[in-house]
Amino acid sequence: MNEPERLYFAYGSNMYTPRMQARVPSARAVGAGRVPGYRVAFRKLGGDGSSKCDLEVAPEDTAWGVLYRLPASEQPALDAAEGDGYFIDQVTVATADAFIEAFTYRARREWLGEMAPYSWYRNLVVAGARLHELPVAYATALADMPAVEDPDQERDAANRPGR
Repeated sequence: MNEPERLYFAYGSNMYTPRMQARVPSARAVGAGRVPGYRVAFRKLGGDGSSKCDLEVAPEDTAWGVLYRLPASEQPALDAAEGDGYFIDQVTVATADAFIEAFTYRARREWLGEMAPYSWYRNLVVAGARLHELPVAYATALADMPAVEDPDQERDAANRPGR
């Protein structure tokens, strides 16, 4: 009997497949998708003092990301990696072929802030967008978002794309 699978919409650093598979080894990218009516914003306060991605309601915008298929039994590992600052939400993802229901993570209100992301985090998001060939203008807009250097040089080095 096959294990049930879940579809997950990643729009932040989990778009970068090596990071996603470090968290959920069996996760497999299905392809790019978009969620109309939302935008990606670096506004969720991370435990490291920087900001992380969130899906923010924006009726005239579109959030791009990557759909992953993962075994339902491995979702708790992803839940743990995402931490307490997010809740699970359902979104309708438009792909080239269909509209697909998937789960994603959105920031809890009490975790919202005005901090900038660390550059390594923003670079993981951009690397994921480029890896999955999201629109060039979208990846460029992400790369142009302000970021700050992580004061923890070991964490900075450990989280750079390509490691």
